[in-house]
Parts: sequence; structure tokens; C-alpha cells
Amino acid sequence: MIDRDAVPFDWAMRSSSIEPMRAALAEAGAALEEESVRFVPPEGLEEEYAHPAFEPILVIAGAMSIGYLADRIVRAVKDMKRGGLIIDARGESLSIIENQSLDRGSVLVFTEDGERLLDSSKPVELADALRALRPAG
Repeated sequence: MIDRDAVPFDWAMRSSSIEPMRAALAEAGAALEEESVRFVPPEGLEEEYAHPAFEPILVIAGAMSIGYLADRIVRAVKDMKRGGLIIDARGESLSIIENQSLDRGSVLVFTEDGERLLDSSKPVELADALRALRPAG
């Protein structure tokens, strides 16, 4: 059963990471859409994600408690070999996107109040900041 305070999210990641992440999110109590869909980059970032050497990026959509989602995000960003995550909380759901141009382990968060760069080397600070996120929509 999903927490009544569940937060909707869309998480874009390399296709090879989709199944392990779907399993981890489901185990943590997320309600997930049946199928992953192909990622469409936000306006202005199309070229950044268009390189033919990139592995295809797919999106997992779902909803879960922000606390559990924050924990999954902290684990995921700490395990990244390169790049970081962009989290956009300005829409109706949290949009989480892998981004190779960010420094390893960094998380760039956009909210209605502005942007904030967080670092996985400070997991408690990162988790606390993520737990405070709510979609604007």
C-alpha cells in the first residue's frame, strides 16, 4: 500500500540500470507504472543526450514516500561511476535525470525557489534536502 503522502516521480536512467532500480523501488514500496518509456530530454538539453555512444535512456514512473525515494536517490548517486543527477521539483512530479556532465556524485536540484548543488560525499545533508522536496504542481 502506498503512503498517502507519496510523491510522484519520473526517473530517467541508462537502460541497463532500469530493471535493478525497478526492483529496488518496488521493494521499498513504490507504486510503479507497468512499462518504462523512452526518455525525451527537456527543451534545450536535446543535444546533450543525443550522442550515439550513449546507452538508451528509459524512464521509470511511479510514486512513493519521499523518505524512501530520498534513500534510493542517495544510494544511486553514491554508486554512480561518473556524472550525477538532476532533480527538478518544479512540475507535477519529481523529475530525476542522470547527467554525465555533472561532477561524479553531485545532485543538482531545481525548485520554485531556485537551484541547489548537493554532494553525495555528505549523505546526511543530501538525504535531508531530498526529503524536503515536493513537486510544485
